[in-house]
Amino acid sequence: MRHIVHIIPALPFGGAEKTIINLVNHSERTRFKYSIIVFSRHNPMAKLLKKGVADLRVVEKKGKLDLGLFERIQGELAGLKPDLVHTHLFGADFYGRLAAKKLGLPVLTTEHNFNYGESWIKNEIKKWLSDKSDWYTAPSEAVKQYMIKRYGVNSAKISVIYPGIELDELSRFEPAKFKEPFKLLFVGRLTKQKGLPVVLQALTKLDKARWMLDVAGEGRDRASLELMCRKMNLTDRVKFLGSVSPMASAYQSADIVLIPSLWEGLGITALEGLASGRLVVASNTGGLPEVVQDGQTGCLAKSGDVSDWAQKISWCFENIDQARLLAKAGHAYALNNFGVQKMTHQYEEVYSKF
Repeated sequence: MRHIVHIIPALPFGGAEKTIINLVNHSERTRFKYSIIVFSRHNPMAKLLKKGVADLRVVEKKGKLDLGLFERIQGELAGLKPDLVHTHLFGADFYGRLAAKKLGLPVLTTEHNFNYGESWIKNEIKKWLSDKSDWYTAPSEAVKQYMIKRYGVNSAKISVIYPGIELDELSRFEPAKFKEPFKLLFVGRLTKQKGLPVVLQALTKLDKARWMLDVAGEGRDRASLELMCRKMNLTDRVKFLGSVSPMASAYQSADIVLIPSLWEGLGITALEGLASGRLVVASNTGGLPEVVQDGQTGCLAKSGDVSDWAQKISWCFENIDQARLLAKAGHAYALNNFGVQKMTHQYEEVYSKF
C-alpha cells in the first residue's frame, strides 16, 4: 500500500482544496493511504472528508516567513514515512517541497492555476524550485504550457489531469426553466481574478426586470463589490450569499452560470455548472475554452470586455431554445468527461510511478 502525503496551506472552500477532498474520498483504500498536512487550524472543507480516508495533521505556520516550518514539516514527514509527497499552492510548494527533498522523498506538485496575482519574488522562487519536483500535474493544457514557459518545467514530466467532480446529485437536476426573471449564478472567491465587476457592469446595460443574480462565495473584495452594487442600484437584483456548502441547491435554482474570470487554470465551477445542466457563460481565457466550447457546450465572452459580456448574456435571454440545447449538450459532455472516478484513476496512475 502506497502512502501519499498531501501538503496544502489550509482547506478553505476552493478549487484546489476540493480536488484533494474528492481525490482522497474516492481513491482505492486497498492500494493507497493518505495523510494531509496543513499550516492552519481553519479548515472548513475538512468536514467533507469521509470518515477514515485521511489523517489530517496541522503543522502551524507562525508569521509570514517561518523558517522553523521547514524543520517541523520534516519531523512530521519523518514520522509519517510516505512513499510520495504531493504539494499544492505556493506555501506548500515552498516549505513542503524543500522539507521533502531534505529527507530524500519524491515530490509531485500540482500547479492549479496561473499565478498572475502572485508577487514577482514568489514566481522567481517557484522557478528556482522547479527541479525539486519529480513530477507535475496540471488541470488543463493551458496551465501546462504556462508551467513550461514561466518556470521552465520539462514538458515530459507534466501530466494533464482535469479535475473530477461529484456527478450524482448534480446530474439529477431538472433542466433549467429559463423563465423571466432569469436566474444567474456566480460562484467563486471575491477577488480580482474572478472578474465579478465585469458582470455587474454588463448587467447594468440590460433590462433589470429580466434577471436576478446570486453571488456564492467570500473574499477580500466582498465589501467593495457590495458598495459597487449600491452605487449602481443593483441591490434589489444581486444577492450575496457568502460561502455556500453544499453548492447543489445554488446550481439547481439557476438558469445560467457566469464565470467572468480574468485568468483561470480551469475552474471547477465550469464543470459543476455544465454537469448541473445549466448554461455556462465563461471568459475565453486560460483553460476555460477547453471545457466550455463556444456554441457547443456553452458560451464564451471576451475576458474583461463589459460590452461583449452584456451581448452574450442578452443573447441567452433572447434565444431560449438555443440556450436550452447548449445546456443539454454541456450536461452530456460533463457526464462523459469529468466524473471524480476518472480523475482519481489518473492520479493513482501517477502515484504508481513512485
